Amino acid sequence: MSDYQTYRLVLKPKSGLSTPLQADTIWGHLASYLAISGHEYLKDFLQSYKDGTPAVIFSDGLPALADEDGVFEQFYPKPLYPTSAELLDKLKDMNRDKLKKIKKTNWIKEDDYISLCKGDFSGLSFLKDDDKEPFKILTETTMKNAVPRWGNEDTEIYPLEETYLQPVGVELKSNEFLGWTIFFKVRADFENQLKQPLGNFLKHGYGKKKGVGKGQFEITLLPLQEDLIPEVKDANAFMSLSTYVPDADDPIDGYWQTFTKYGKLGEAGVANLPSNDPSAERNLFKSPITMLTPGAVFKLNEKMKDYYGVADLNTDQRVRNEREYTHPALAYVIGYKVFE
Repeated sequence: MSDYQTYRLVLKPKSGLSTPLQADTIWGHLASYLAISGHEYLKDFLQSYKDGTPAVIFSDGLPALADEDGVFEQFYPKPLYPTSAELLDKLKDMNRDKLKKIKKTNWIKEDDYISLCKGDFSGLSFLKDDDKEPFKILTETTMKNAVPRWGNEDTEIYPLEETYLQPVGVELKSNEFLGWTIFFKVRADFENQLKQPLGNFLKHGYGKKKGVGKGQFEITLLPLQEDLIPEVKDANAFMSLSTYVPDADDPIDGYWQTFTKYGKLGEAGVANLPSNDPSAERNLFKSPITMLTPGAVFKLNEKMKDYYGVADLNTDQRVRNEREYTHPALAYVIGYKVFE
């Protein structure tokens, strides 16, 4: 039996996002909230990652159609392992438009996920001519002036990207909305302590420029319904729903894509820097981290664990020089079926 209880946050957007909803950044917001709120169990919370027994494991933000009662249609990253040799032969018979659609599709429904696990391309709804994606993820870029902080008179112009979810091909009722779901697992012995913070830590906004109205949501904390996790019979692999970094002992036979993340300290981290003196060197940045994108699939030779990835990237001081700094890069995983 798992030592973790599963929940989900349902986020109804009230503004655009300037920072992607990535698992490690979401975790950083929770840690900052605990630090700024003065919660007495912050030390135990952080130590759980140093000990390799993480208190909470987050997914990235996943698009969802929802209403006041919760999610009624959930979307998942397209697995990066879609085909076996047999399925590749089937793909040869597909026309070019459908092959392009497979390549361009980033988010899939639960039924499509199950079809891929069964090796059944004929069952994929997004390949049907009459199927329309119910949303688009739009990115807009505006140019902003950087205001000097430390007395320098020169200003700079920089681009600010904002991401929005836009309904397409679907008419939403008055009580329905297109939003984000964050799945998470909380260790049973932390559940009572963290339930209140987990329901509130994003209510003041998320990510870049939240102080001027970006990354704002209405948030609902709910137990994770079992029917929101695709049931895969005879799973022999897992798929990650998170941006994460594999641990040295994690499976290596799989399919993945990488990117490099250039992170910055959150509010609590900035407050704990050695000096607020403008003349002092204030390095707000973390070391670049090469991470895997959601949708990574790895084959298993044993029972699937509750999570994979590195519980604390800073154990060897790979992210910040401060020894006490903590940065987990963990994967919330669901079962997958790979055909040999």
